[in-house]
Amino acid sequence: MDDLLIRWRTNYVGAFKASQEDEKDYLEYVAANDERCAAGDAGCIANPEPLAYQDYGLFLKHSLSASYTLALTDKSDSRVFGGINNVFDDKGAFYPSGRGNFYSGYGGGAGRYDYLGAQYSF
Repeated sequence: MDDLLIRWRTNYVGAFKASQEDEKDYLEYVAANDERCAAGDAGCIANPEPLAYQDYGLFLKHSLSASYTLALTDKSDSRVFGGINNVFDDKGAFYPSGRGNFYSGYGGGAGRYDYLGAQYSF
């Protein structure tokens, strides 16, 4: 079965923060707000909301492909191939920018899709 090739590919994107600078600024604002709350300032916010769209967890995308090559003559062959990209149809976390509002490192929010093709070489 040397002419049959089956591949499983996994893309990994580790957890990340969208912006270190935004995180730093947010923490400074929260610290200043905490000081206002401790001083009894009426302008203090009791429960500030967390910084939105900042923390993203890890992401795994799996793809499966197969191909079969058939030698027709000494100088020509034919290959058929196909596969499924993003087998589990996982687009990753919503990200408020980029293509389709998904982080482009996740593949731009592309869902599951399949393909099929043939190639003739001579």
